[in-house]
Amino acid sequence: MLIDNFKLGTLAKWGFTDAWFDEHAPRLVRCQVTGYGSTGRSRAARLRFILQAESGLMSICGTPDGVPTKYGVAIVDVCTGMLAVTRSWRRSTRATKAAAARSRGVALRVVARHAGQRGVVVSHAGRGGGRYGNGHPSIVPYTTYAVADGTIALAVGNDTQFAKCAAVLGASRMGE
Repeated sequence: MLIDNFKLGTLAKWGFTDAWFDEHAPRLVRCQVTGYGSTGRSRAARLRFILQAESGLMSICGTPDGVPTKYGVAIVDVCTGMLAVTRSWRRSTRATKAAAARSRGVALRVVARHAGQRGVVVSHAGRGGGRYGNGHPSIVPYTTYAVADGTIALAVGNDTQFAKCAAVLGASRMGE
């Protein structure tokens, strides 16, 4: 089974086209995870924070009188991966039965896995716990901001996106 979440066209750019898979791995079960499908906004960056905001998931989190709040863990990534694997396993009865047998009595493991990278850092390094609200422990800007007519969610995941964001906002350097 191959599950990828690269931007559309990345595997083909590396030489892994549909024809390559048909010739070299015809029985491989493939699943491509995208934020917006394979048409329309398919080339848009898939940032889990923005997906939570756009989907309305944030509207049910946080205090009743506060701003919408993201989940404290990468719930979109975790659930997307689980759903992708589950749906892909349907193609194989044997794999489905084996997965069902392994999944009995695993509620605590499921919850622990939903803690994602934060759970790993806390359990292995003894640090990294705490609440970030709509912020992120290592990505900035990555939060909600009050604007004239409400609240926006802004997530900038890398230097290239930051430069584009700064240009849109009319700033040429950080701190302007």
